Amino acid sequence: MKRLRKISIRRQVRNIVCLFAVLTAGCLHFLAAAESETSDDVLNKAGQVIRDIPYLPGSPRTTGDFYIPSNVSAVSPVAMTIHGGEWAYMDKDSFQGVAQFLCEEGYLVFNINYRLLGEGPWPLCGDDCLATVEFLLKAENPYLKNVKREHIAVLGGSSGGHLALMTGLRACNRVNKVVSISGIADVAMDYAQFPDRYKDFFESAPSENDLLAASPTGHLNENRPAILCTHAEGDKVVNPEEAKSFITKYTQAGGSAEIYLYPRFNDGHCIWRPDSVPRRLYPDIEDKIKSFLKE
Repeated sequence: MKRLRKISIRRQVRNIVCLFAVLTAGCLHFLAAAESETSDDVLNKAGQVIRDIPYLPGSPRTTGDFYIPSNVSAVSPVAMTIHGGEWAYMDKDSFQGVAQFLCEEGYLVFNINYRLLGEGPWPLCGDDCLATVEFLLKAENPYLKNVKREHIAVLGGSSGGHLALMTGLRACNRVNKVVSISGIADVAMDYAQFPDRYKDFFESAPSENDLLAASPTGHLNENRPAILCTHAEGDKVVNPEEAKSFITKYTQAGGSAEIYLYPRFNDGHCIWRPDSVPRRLYPDIEDKIKSFLKE
């Protein structure tokens, strides 16, 4: 009788061990699947991703990733995307969800790195963005053949929004659409509120002329692409009053511009969907950008 009980207990232990092994394997499979969803497999759903293409020689930072839609054709438009990070940190991977979104909309997207303030002050990062425009419009890159690239769209977020605005305004009519997502639109206003942000931006303490030359508000009478600024009313990083002031001045100067303000107060710029991988903009922001680009 005791022997039978021992055998029964052993069988139960074996069953429990087997069940634990099955559950563990299932969990590992689930985790592996979840991890793979953060990799290029997710990004490739919209098409193909070609990484680290140089647009300017001399620095490992002057590279970008092509996001090529599955239905790319001679009428596919071209866009470049510019990450944020106070011109001093972060990289293109932080903005890959925006590039993916545009690729899903049929754009051939070039998502770039640029030289950060540690490599040199303004206008180095801005000049890298201008070099990207030249590359996209003129380079004999095989990924750029047979697409529509008379003009390009430029999108950026935060300090990347500032770079997007400056690129569109400095690019001599080669950019036809600009989207600034929570971007710095008035450098003088921003400097007054956040001077520490500019400790490496200028070579020395900036004059009024320096602030104006580095600001979209100082380039109102040059090239006039259509501009969309999106901004949360509760943005804690960049004051939405900057975008409001810029849009007013730009339209008064004869430019076409609009602002999308939304009541969100949850964190920082209030632009990213919680737990999205790669980070995606809130649906209402994406919808507004889509309608603007189609106009």
